[in-house]
Amino acid sequence: MNYNTYYYYKGVMNMKNKIIKEIEKGTSTNAIVGMFLSKRFDYDDIVKIIRDYKWEQFRRYGRRF
Repeated sequence: MNYNTYYYYKGVMNMKNKIIKEIEKGTSTNAIVGMFLSKRFDYDDIVKIIRDYKWEQFRRYGRRF
């Protein structure tokens, strides 16, 4: 992993953690997309993170958001 790839990955993971915190707070999907939409993250990337996290929580623990 070269220097640029490391910082891109670090940025993605940081953003993913921020999105997960917003989901836990109970923020709606549209509000989360509006908060984190930027040149680096488009609509599909953000919705995929949200959908994957919600599915994983439902599958493992039966939690619904």
